Amino acid sequence: MAISVTVTATKIDITSTAGVLEDWDDVVTAVNAVTAGTITGTGTSGDPYIITCPSGYREVEFSGGVRVNFVANTYIEWANATAVTYMIDLATTAELYINEGCNFNLSTGASKNAYMLMYGKVTITGTVSNRVVFENHRLGYWWPFDAQDLNYVDFKNVGNSAGYLFYCGKANSRIAPICSYKNIRCYNDNGNIWGRAYIGHGSNQIDRSTFENIEIYNCEYFYSNVGSSKLKNVYVHDTTNYCFSQQVGKYSILPYRDTDPDQLEDQNLRNQAWHSFEDCEFDNVDSGVYGLYLQYQSVAKIKNCTFKNQTYGLRSLYDCRIILLGTNTFTGNTVDRSIGDGDMYLYGHEIAINIQDTAGNPIENALMYIEATNGKDKQQLISNSNGDIKDAHGDDCAFIEKHETSLGVFTTWDDYDYVVFAEGYVQETGSFQPSTVGSLTIIMHEPVKFKVIESGVPVEYPSQIKLVP
Repeated sequence: MAISVTVTATKIDITSTAGVLEDWDDVVTAVNAVTAGTITGTGTSGDPYIITCPSGYREVEFSGGVRVNFVANTYIEWANATAVTYMIDLATTAELYINEGCNFNLSTGASKNAYMLMYGKVTITGTVSNRVVFENHRLGYWWPFDAQDLNYVDFKNVGNSAGYLFYCGKANSRIAPICSYKNIRCYNDNGNIWGRAYIGHGSNQIDRSTFENIEIYNCEYFYSNVGSSKLKNVYVHDTTNYCFSQQVGKYSILPYRDTDPDQLEDQNLRNQAWHSFEDCEFDNVDSGVYGLYLQYQSVAKIKNCTFKNQTYGLRSLYDCRIILLGTNTFTGNTVDRSIGDGDMYLYGHEIAINIQDTAGNPIENALMYIEATNGKDKQQLISNSNGDIKDAHGDDCAFIEKHETSLGVFTTWDDYDYVVFAEGYVQETGSFQPSTVGSLTIIMHEPVKFKVIESGVPVEYPSQIKLVP
């Protein structure tokens, strides 16, 4: 085997520099060859691998360039783990591949204080009928330094009332990689309504990642500070505290995106990198009081979401900008929407924008600077390989028609002005009114070859703009 194993009473350190993918079953053999009886059992549901904890815990650390594969239906337990410390520690350069039906029970004892820290690359491929389970832990940190791809995973039965069933965020100030978390469930089924599910928190917000088909229930609350990530088909219900969402200290109007080309390296400054909720549902959240609660200068796009069975379905406070798109449904609430100090609801729709040359070929990396004539929305947009202008999540960009600073009192917006730059082409300028435009095609021209006529006046081609209602 291309791994190195060190065993103490409180730690199993598994490392490698070879980068060879090893099965966990073979790792167990290597561990027991160092210290017999460290891990017992055969790894099945009836006879799980039991990691003995003679001192109340035993950390399993994956470090170096080690790559470990857990075959389908592998069961692992930490025997009577009681200490408040890590049981699983995945270092930044290590990798785990976990197949369907695997189960990680981080503590079989009465005290569920185990931590897990997932910094490295993780690929989990559960199925709808055979999910991967992590249970009986106090803190579950998923702070990726490398790509993480989780599919059909349950995080259940947190061991502390304020514990974290699932806490996904970037580590401090670093830029997190783009990750995918799909078909995740966070809940308790042991009689306790404990714990929290965090997607980002404070400065640990996670950007540009996908969170889709997430169900959170029978726990304390859901906290979302996803930065520029998108939440799609997130279902939060039957919690004892509100669903709290924020982008700390973001923007005072709409998100102002710096138009300095030197800032383009920061992908979170362009293409409407907003906090986005689509097809989400909030039902009986906060024991039926507050549903989705946006605070502290958050900018959130809410599309086709449902809010029901709460005193306040959708609530905001402290200079939030909430962009309502599609059809949002409110039912069974005492107050469907509330609006706090400095908040603003904005209404508009998405517009398909394409940049192309005179032959109809798409232009990639065209820069589009766009501003509402009232000065309340300034955006920096870049076209993709198809010439399309999409937001940070691959959707058409949203533009505002009106806003609401007091419920039922609307202010209509006017046009948006734009200028488009592309290398090798003449800049194009124009304007449009969101309420009358369904798509926008901008045709770029190569530099004009001037033809001098007798009067000495040069002739050039005019700009061509197509507006399609």
